Amino acid sequence: MRISFLTSVLTTLILCLLLAQPSQATVHNQQPASYDFQFNQWMKYYYVTNDPSKMDDYLQWLQQTQILEKNAAAQAPTAAFLSVIFSHNADQVKTWAQRAQSSGLSGKTKETLEKALWLSHNEKIISDVFKDAPEYLNSPPIDMENLTIVHAEDLDKTWSAFFASGDTHYVKKIISVLAGNALTGNNTIDAAIRIAAERSLENNMWQHEVVRHFVFQETAARSGLVEERLKNLTERFKKNMTSFPNKDWDFSAMLVVTDEKSLKEFSKPANQGLTFKELSTLKIGDNIVINFVFMGMELTNDLMADVTFDLKIIAPDGNVLNNTDMKDLVAFKQKTPVRFKVFDNKNFIKMQFGPDSQPGKYRIMVTAKDNVGKRQIPLTKDMELVK
Repeated sequence: MRISFLTSVLTTLILCLLLAQPSQATVHNQQPASYDFQFNQWMKYYYVTNDPSKMDDYLQWLQQTQILEKNAAAQAPTAAFLSVIFSHNADQVKTWAQRAQSSGLSGKTKETLEKALWLSHNEKIISDVFKDAPEYLNSPPIDMENLTIVHAEDLDKTWSAFFASGDTHYVKKIISVLAGNALTGNNTIDAAIRIAAERSLENNMWQHEVVRHFVFQETAARSGLVEERLKNLTERFKKNMTSFPNKDWDFSAMLVVTDEKSLKEFSKPANQGLTFKELSTLKIGDNIVINFVFMGMELTNDLMADVTFDLKIIAPDGNVLNNTDMKDLVAFKQKTPVRFKVFDNKNFIKMQFGPDSQPGKYRIMVTAKDNVGKRQIPLTKDMELVK
């Protein structure tokens, strides 16, 4: 059996299996993510955890990788992202700046940090800590909440402000671009910005449940050209939404029974797909891993998911196999920014059929439970044990 999901450039539908530490027998640890991945995720989903403790490391990562030196287009969005965090953590900003200065922040990284200080009304820190006086200090900053989108660059800055805050005020700004009002005065450029705005909304609907929910909400509330364009977005989303065959509303799941060797598949990069050896016949002494994957569970208002499962195995004699009637095991209970990607159960079951096992048909029964959405999915698989 092969599970493989493709990623569209426009929708950026990230479908990946999240490997976590199982509680049974052997613990299989996920391979450590690269720093690039860690900090990109920290920035993209900052609003989920609101954890500023990585700020010093993040600034050093920008400096060491020279990302802003290599990609000038990233400077303004990064400044916007930092400015929102600075606005929300006013008591820590000067300390961050001082540590950045003492660590030797320079070049475009330093310039971007200073721009963020200005945007967040911390311009005094620029002169006090960095002893600099950029020309723009003579102008009042336009903070991100009051930014009007009139250029393509403004789209990226607005999304960065959303990543830092989770505030749908910024999503509403992007939606406003779809109204067809003049932006730059150049009809061709304006049309290109509207296309970019629409594609960015579609992209982020897949990656952020807050965006998806807000776009559907706005579709019902809007009229005219905006309503028409949002309807096109939501219809495409529903058309492209994948699910497993076993489902209860949006919540869907699939039972995965593999050999022990297939565990290494969970350590592969998400874009490579996962290849499992589907088991239907076992021999005495074989080890198996019982797991399930799922997607589409509901989230609380603060983005908490709560998925648990029950499991039992029915032996050939019709009785429940010893020690296999288990209730309310935790599959996934934490904050997550998305619903429609593939999640892996945090606790899989590993078992061996010993020499005293009774040959015949065994039935594995799992009930996957979305406790927020009050949904349940029964999953079953029959396996034949032979001598």
